[in-house]
Amino acid sequence: MAEVSNAALVRLERTIATVSKGLRNALITNQNWLILLLFIADVSFRLPLALSLALQGDSATHALVGEQIVATGRLPNQIPYFVTDPGKGWPVAYPQFFFVLLAGGYAVAGEAGLKAISPLLGSLTVVFLFVFARRLYGVKVAALSAIVLMGERHLFIVTIETLMESAVALFTLVAFFEFHYYIEKRRNRDLLGAIAGLALLLSTKQQAYVAILSLVLTTPLLAAFFRIHRERKPAGWSFPFRAALATIIGALLIASPWLVLQIQTAGTVDYPPGLSITQSFMTPKWTVDPDSMQVLNSIRAVVFYVPPEQAAGFLVYLQFYTAPIPFLFVIAITTVVGYLAIALDRTKRIFAILLSANQVTYVFLLWYWALPWRYLVAVAVFSALPAGLGAFRIIELAGKFALRSRIRPVKALESYRVISLSLVLFLVVVPTVVNLEANRNQALIGNQSTTGGIFWGRMEYVKEAGAWIERNTNDSALILGDRWPEVAYYSHRRVIALSELGGHDLPLIYSSWDPAEAKAILNYYGITHIWISQLQIDRSWYEWIPRHGLIDYVDYSPLFLKVYQNPLITIYEVESNATLPADLPLQLYANRFGDYDDFYVASAVTADSADRWNLTRGVGVTLAPGRLAYMDVWIDPIRTEQVFGRLDVNGSLFLFYRDNSVGNVNVTVRHGPNETYVSAGTFQANGTGNLAVAQIRLANLGASIFPLNRWNAIVFRFDSTGSAVLFTGAAFVAGDVTPSQVQWLTANPLGAYR
Repeated sequence: MAEVSNAALVRLERTIATVSKGLRNALITNQNWLILLLFIADVSFRLPLALSLALQGDSATHALVGEQIVATGRLPNQIPYFVTDPGKGWPVAYPQFFFVLLAGGYAVAGEAGLKAISPLLGSLTVVFLFVFARRLYGVKVAALSAIVLMGERHLFIVTIETLMESAVALFTLVAFFEFHYYIEKRRNRDLLGAIAGLALLLSTKQQAYVAILSLVLTTPLLAAFFRIHRERKPAGWSFPFRAALATIIGALLIASPWLVLQIQTAGTVDYPPGLSITQSFMTPKWTVDPDSMQVLNSIRAVVFYVPPEQAAGFLVYLQFYTAPIPFLFVIAITTVVGYLAIALDRTKRIFAILLSANQVTYVFLLWYWALPWRYLVAVAVFSALPAGLGAFRIIELAGKFALRSRIRPVKALESYRVISLSLVLFLVVVPTVVNLEANRNQALIGNQSTTGGIFWGRMEYVKEAGAWIERNTNDSALILGDRWPEVAYYSHRRVIALSELGGHDLPLIYSSWDPAEAKAILNYYGITHIWISQLQIDRSWYEWIPRHGLIDYVDYSPLFLKVYQNPLITIYEVESNATLPADLPLQLYANRFGDYDDFYVASAVTADSADRWNLTRGVGVTLAPGRLAYMDVWIDPIRTEQVFGRLDVNGSLFLFYRDNSVGNVNVTVRHGPNETYVSAGTFQANGTGNLAVAQIRLANLGASIFPLNRWNAIVFRFDSTGSAVLFTGAAFVAGDVTPSQVQWLTANPLGAYR
């Protein structure tokens, strides 16, 4: 028995030694150890950051689909939880191979596994660029190019977020280089590699059709090149056409299951509703809603436009624009030198033709279609190779100069090594490290920002609010939210928002000054909750909320019950059976103190961030005895005619306070023409501890206007003769107020929790 055990141990040791020797040889041969080193270096920076960031925007959308696949065991035809109009959802408008990858990660390790897919694809892209560049220019150029690609901004961003462009970059790279090797070497295995890369790209996203267009435009250039160079005549000038046709047809056949599924789901292989050329033979199942597009175009503050010179500049340095200026120019110089080196190298004409066709096609579409930058990640991937090649050529020239020089006391050979290492650090390593740190900071900022601005800790508040909805609502809830993918992902409830497919009446909920109109639209869409973020107010695109309208009455209207609040987000439940007073004034504008004043800065008589609904300047909301306090009601002169008509009407200021004090509060108003304060009224606190409302009447608003440089203002001054008074809010009414309206306001004290 002992002898058998010893023999087994000896065999095991020999096996381990053989495997270890094989691995060592595999790593050492052809510098394969660099591949492992590059992968470890890249993934060790990219993966931890990806895992630490919260899923947001399109990343959250993709994650929803991946989780749905795991939950149901089938591929969905609509994005989970998103509603565009009553009875309508949002189509899954892509081939779903990437979503299957996400589902696999989620099945293995939950959300962390799902988040890990994109950074791993990004690190594989860096490795594959090294492998391909090594076959073209050797290991030194390959290593420099791979290091440059590590710091490329767009690949970095799409791979720390859960975005399909991480797969697009990798598969485009594989298809392009494998097709190049097939043209160059005529090996069937390279053709199979090109077909596989393009098939995976077709199974991922519509950028595959841009790659096919680039391939088609390349073939006549290659055919002309073959015809001019007689030494390539045995292959025939038609060879590039045959190669491109075989690649495209083979890829389409392999990707056909994914494409057929997409056609069944969306009715087209394009993004619905698709271009007119695809609509001629494919009928999309979802079409753009013209009314919604009109509303969107009127709201969006930014329209993508890329001038031709910027589109061309993208090839050279714009993909590294987060780097500080000196290093940005270093990358630009090395990239230009690399492009020149490729163009002047007679032995690399096939590569030059393929590269130029690829880059020019993408850049033309960047300018012509005005695409967002990240969609051009395939351009940036290829630009890393010219940057690495340019750096190597500069180092070569410097080395030759060093060998010929008589630099003392350093010998010529040592001088060559010192200069080469210094240039590598200066041209490649340092810019990449600096840009990686800049990219990281941009990613952290981007994770806390929306089109409405930045709010630090935003995603933690989103998670908290989403978890509250999931705990306190049922599956029938429909949320009107700001960034619908985030609301849906963290609440697992249906969400509706304005989009190109529908919801064109939704902005009227926010902008209407008539609560009854808002109620009708809420009922039409079946909305049960409204999710409001401070970053929505008058600043964002699709999630836009004007600072006048819903914000002015949401806190006191019986239509809405505040059910959740954190420093960023407030959630209101829609009271579908609530009734409004028939004579409720439409020009009632309110704000609550100690609530959102420091953030929302919104009231209907205010049109600037200088909102001053503060009763005591800078010291909170408590009116101390013997200390004068002021309140400025700012009026936008542009809206004055629209809202108030003429200002020779009466008005009222309603003050909401906690009646814990005893004594009188005297209110005076600044008289516009002579800037003196005249009495406006007095109210008395009785120490009951209840919420109370005081009405201060103004006989003529126009007489109380105090003109400023940009705004008009009504300035109130308060003097408490008793104990301190704690104010919870104020409302300002233009026009006469009926007794029933006063009674209703008294019974509904400005958003008090009901």
